Amino acid sequence: MDKLLEEYSTADAVAEEIISEKHQISDLDRKRNSAREALHHLKKIQPKTAASSASWICFGNTFIKMDTPSSIKMLEEDYKQLSTEMEKLREGLKPKVAALHKLEGKAEAKGFNLQGMRTEELLNL
Repeated sequence: MDKLLEEYSTADAVAEEIISEKHQISDLDRKRNSAREALHHLKKIQPKTAASSASWICFGNTFIKMDTPSSIKMLEEDYKQLSTEMEKLREGLKPKVAALHKLEGKAEAKGFNLQGMRTEELLNL
């Protein structure tokens, strides 16, 4: 009885971690999309404005006036950082889901650990 309870609690803990990481990925994706939209807008208006023009950027609840090229650079770095964090979370999610399947007694999902081919690999075919 204790062993069964321990297995259920372990499976529940792993499932909670998976749900938590999925929520984190969703939040990061929302932030990344906002950064992408802002970046697109700034790049769209940059040719129309002077090189030394400034833009208002929102950080949380504070607006800061920054020159447009610096704003674009900062948003690009933020976009890359968010993408990297999302990819790390997604990669960490795969073993946890596999562990949950194992704890539940289910067979491992076929093709779950497949990765896409990189450009160099496609060119070598």
